[in-house]
Amino acid sequence: MQGNSSIGKRNDQSVQIPPQDQLEKSCQSSKDLLHQFKNGCNMESDEAHVSEFLRRFRINSAYFICNAYLMSSQSSIRRSCIDGSISTTLAEDVFTIVDAQIVVLNDFLEATNLALTDTGNAIVTDALLSIFRMIFFKQLHYGRTSLFLNDMDSCIARANDFCIMGEKSKIFIEKLSGNDSHLAWKFGTSENDLPEWDIATNLVQQEASKLIDRMNLDSVQASYSVAINIIQAIQQLDIPRELFSRHWEEDLTNNEVATYIVRVYSSYLFDLRSLFVSDYLYQKVLITLARCTICFYLKSFILKAARTKSSNAWYGNGKKRKDFFRRPRRALMRMTHDIDVFENYFLELSEGMLALKKIISNEFSMFRSLLLECSSYAVGENSHQNLDNFIIVIHKRTGADSNITRHFLTDVFSLMGNGRLDHCVVNSIRNVRDDLDKIKENFQEEKGKNFPTEVTNEGSSFYQVDEMLKEFYAERIFQESIRFCSKIRKKQ
Repeated sequence: MQGNSSIGKRNDQSVQIPPQDQLEKSCQSSKDLLHQFKNGCNMESDEAHVSEFLRRFRINSAYFICNAYLMSSQSSIRRSCIDGSISTTLAEDVFTIVDAQIVVLNDFLEATNLALTDTGNAIVTDALLSIFRMIFFKQLHYGRTSLFLNDMDSCIARANDFCIMGEKSKIFIEKLSGNDSHLAWKFGTSENDLPEWDIATNLVQQEASKLIDRMNLDSVQASYSVAINIIQAIQQLDIPRELFSRHWEEDLTNNEVATYIVRVYSSYLFDLRSLFVSDYLYQKVLITLARCTICFYLKSFILKAARTKSSNAWYGNGKKRKDFFRRPRRALMRMTHDIDVFENYFLELSEGMLALKKIISNEFSMFRSLLLECSSYAVGENSHQNLDNFIIVIHKRTGADSNITRHFLTDVFSLMGNGRLDHCVVNSIRNVRDDLDKIKENFQEEKGKNFPTEVTNEGSSFYQVDEMLKEFYAERIFQESIRFCSKIRKKQ
């Protein structure tokens, strides 16, 4: 992959890890434990020793699964000779341990004549629940940390690791529900109609499903981190800082900044698709990068607006400050063409993937309504008589928070040289307050469907417009609340 590639490098995080041969000793350690019990007691009648076996089984499983995660944080990234994807040994190590523990468990059931008995089913249920819960806990602990996601290549590798582990978990539970184990199980659909042990096995299936869901979510989150790494690299470059400058407005007539940004994207995305084990993950990167681009562009715009509010609007001789656009309509044309450059780039990458192309088109359609139509109202291209209805549309895009909607619209109007119409925005928001409140009630539910909570809590301000605006305006709204409270206290 072009760009900043680090395939094969090690994570230099300092982690205390047991010796490398500990994983290889997992199976032998558990078998030694089994032999101790077989030679020392009658397992059919001695409940204390059964409990001791399960206790030590859980300890062994937890110890070696933990070691697998720790060693994976230090392992090199490897490229597949078959499909070119990159990954670490995490999935292989974890499920080698799981398979070894299941072998020991089956040997134990056979040696003690507990296979296909209620007691045997209870033992297996306990053992499997401990395995699934331990993997889930370790995934929760390590899966989204900088220990695993510290650069672009590691994010790709982890997205693949977690995707593979989700598939392995699914195959594992399907195998358990078949005829290859000592389990008298049949997974059911309704707990009310299940025998006692089938209810227990249904619990195992639920834990497995919970683990699979977590793996899939973490895989998607890692793919999001790939896009975030790219946009962060863009933010460190000099040319993108030209956005909305006087040079951008008056001299750059061929959308040079936007063209440069997509050229940098191409250097990162050159062979990205081949590095993923699934086209689904690659598509997630493209969607997220498109959203990151929208958030980056929009944030650059409102940062410029913030600069106009942090200083006097006019020079002493009556000339406008450089923070304003000298020709708002020209700036609007520049923005329109920039957005065209970005959209066309992502649509080209979406060729042959109709669902992806539809998502990209929808994202940029919403972006146009948010930035370009707002700017059109500000420069007078759209009638202000329709502003009330337009605000209701914009409100959904900004996160259904009336304060954020108000600040965003006034920023747009101020920056586009029409700050005197701020009172129109405030009055229009006041006129449609009831409608805005109703929208807010439904917004969180709709957002949860598109962005699961588990996926939106990390780095979401990079690729979700509402989260970016919320973060950007938080301090301004807070200071506004303080001033409001101060006025109330003075009146009292």
